[in-house]
Amino acid sequence: MRSLLKIVLGGLAIGAFADLAEAAPPERSPRVEISDDGRSVIYDGEVVRLSRDYSSSYEDYQQDPNNIDPTENAHVERLMTQARLPKRFADREEAFSTVLELKFPGYGSRSLQARASTGQREWRVLVFEIPRAGKSRYVAIAEGAAGWSVIDDFVADDRLGLSFAERGDGAITYSDGMNRKLLVHQDRDDSGN
Repeated sequence: MRSLLKIVLGGLAIGAFADLAEAAPPERSPRVEISDDGRSVIYDGEVVRLSRDYSSSYEDYQQDPNNIDPTENAHVERLMTQARLPKRFADREEAFSTVLELKFPGYGSRSLQARASTGQREWRVLVFEIPRAGKSRYVAIAEGAAGWSVIDDFVADDRLGLSFAERGDGAITYSDGMNRKLLVHQDRDDSGN
């Protein structure tokens, strides 16, 4: 079961962000593991109980809306909200592979459409569903003169419907699908780009 889930989870991470750098092989992921007995997920070193044994099929786990033991909901939210990320990365591959490890197995991840002012380097906003919380974690990463760094990291209610991010004048503005500006955060990029 463990090998099957690791292979499938790795494929999901790569498939979800096909235009991004290839994700690190799940075997090297320090953030997420599936227990050998298929009854728990180990996320950031802490055990999260599942609602039943999923050792026979990842598809059963993925399609079951009640796959996490209900007593674990607050625990999972805390883990995903408080999971630490480095502030800087050596290169693009390290930035994407590290940030993609935030994804909880079987739950959603996506990227926002990101726009930048003329002359700015590459940047992305990656979004990770927090199971059963109605919230997602947003992590913006950007290329700077000294490599890649986290320039924004926050949790927001899914009802906001954040779809776009625009970067310029020292701020990142988040908008919904109707182009309504909903959040403005300070751009934490200290490289001048």
